[in-house]
Amino acid sequence: MANIKSSAKRDEKSKELRAKNRADKTELKTMIKKFDAAVASDAEDVAVVSQSGVVEAKKSGTAHITVTTDNGKSTTTTVTVPPQPASISLSPNAFELIMGRKKQLSYSMSPSNAMARTITWTSSDNSVAYVSQSGMVEARTPGSVTISATCDNGITGVCQLTIPEPLFQLFVWMKNGEKTGYLSTDKPEIRLSGENVRFSTANLSFDILKDELDKFTLEQV
Repeated sequence: MANIKSSAKRDEKSKELRAKNRADKTELKTMIKKFDAAVASDAEDVAVVSQSGVVEAKKSGTAHITVTTDNGKSTTTTVTVPPQPASISLSPNAFELIMGRKKQLSYSMSPSNAMARTITWTSSDNSVAYVSQSGMVEARTPGSVTISATCDNGITGVCQLTIPEPLFQLFVWMKNGEKTGYLSTDKPEIRLSGENVRFSTANLSFDILKDELDKFTLEQV
């Protein structure tokens, strides 16, 4: 909704007003203190205007809204209604995201000057990945989902998201300077066992004397 205020003056330069698309309404207020005025559109298939100054966009194109006082003075405003999108593309159109991470998606519409009143974002499975109405995706659990963005005229763009099984990376440093790395698809359990520190996963288990262990790191990659 946009407001334009002007005084009715002869030969005043036109002002431009962009209405988002069909069924969008914009209020045009003209401050006329002493005269009654008539309001008219020169292209009612593009935009119509009521005598109270409410402009309603009908289709893409350009219309000129003219306010004329009873003594013949007038002012004109140009209303430009951009086209609705014929297609929408998401970027990236296919990607991987580690569980727990977030990524902002973007979109582009065709034609390049198209404008949508609303764009609705959805995920095919919110338990796997959630997408906000700003296009921010959050990876929740391993799996694959389709992320969609739908314009108010029904045009939809999609992208494919894959969330891989988590991979854990363990590095162990010994006091003698040795460093060893391990990868595992399940998170290693690390606990004291007597004089040892025990590292164990579903497929691997080993002990290190705690007096010989310098440090270790564990990261999800």
